[in-house]
Amino acid sequence: MGAAQRCVICDAQVNDLQRTCASVNCRLEYLRWLELKRPVCAVCGKPMQAGEIGKCCRNFVCNHRFVGLSEQLRLEQVGYCRYCQVLTSHREPNAESLQWNCLGVCCLILRANERDKIKRLVEREHKQQLQQAATLWKAELLNEREAIPSVLESVGGNAAEAESYQVVVVPFLNATVEVPAPERIQAFKNRVEVLINAAFTQTEQLSDTPVALESLPALASASESPVFAAACGTCRGKCCTQGEGHAFLSISTIRRVMRATPTATAAEILATYSSYLPERSVVGSCEFHTDRGCNLPHAMRADMCNYYICPALHEMRSSMEQDKPPGFFIAAADRKLENSRFCTVAPPS
Repeated sequence: MGAAQRCVICDAQVNDLQRTCASVNCRLEYLRWLELKRPVCAVCGKPMQAGEIGKCCRNFVCNHRFVGLSEQLRLEQVGYCRYCQVLTSHREPNAESLQWNCLGVCCLILRANERDKIKRLVEREHKQQLQQAATLWKAELLNEREAIPSVLESVGGNAAEAESYQVVVVPFLNATVEVPAPERIQAFKNRVEVLINAAFTQTEQLSDTPVALESLPALASASESPVFAAACGTCRGKCCTQGEGHAFLSISTIRRVMRATPTATAAEILATYSSYLPERSVVGSCEFHTDRGCNLPHAMRADMCNYYICPALHEMRSSMEQDKPPGFFIAAADRKLENSRFCTVAPPS
């Protein structure tokens, strides 16, 4: 209902629910018009021009149809789309009264943007709540330091200074560790074997070269390494779950290992990787992920694993460069706080 047969911007032929043609410019112009809440014809959706008043454009057909829909509008059988104000009979599923959506392409884009904005606001509010809860948790631990000697030990005995430790919230993985199924390990070995054989037999292609180091975050410095290790240990490896089944290994990774061990054969490299597969690993995560961290040496890991810095680590790095706190109180949370530790920042050598 109410959909134009021609593009409301350039007048080209379009499908019923499109309202704009395939031109990116037309769609962007119409989106901007709707985002600015400017009026459109309640029937065809065409932007209202200077001198046009009321709910419809000057088109006789639109005015005639609008009059015919008046009774349905009164009975709430149709309503104005919440995004474009065109009359429609479609309500949002499970939405409150009068939450109409015409399902036009631009309106669906606006709905997605709106939901994304709401999601970001909810996440930001949740992060603030976790930050506040972590700050209280830190204060409680310091107040009870006499009953918790490990807290006092973790801050080098200086509980007064620990009160100024910066609070940072990292993700949390509620990890379950078990013996992996043999078929899972075999499938992973098969994948690694394919990569190794390709690295040995294929001509090096541009897409196989390592990512340019200048495009990656800097590796952890000597002062950052223990802080990042503490944060990752408190988190327990949430990001590692993205490596299930592949460990982010690629032909580029294998070629880096080949350059470091030029005499090693394909079978030897496969045997080396296989030797680091743990007897027990984290369920639903990378095959090298254990309850003590990654079982694979840094030199054999993918660039993703060596260089990835999560938002919490970015925050810590930035703070160490600018605020120079004496330490951090690291709290790990999924939907609620689960784990924590104090971490003193070592002075630069």
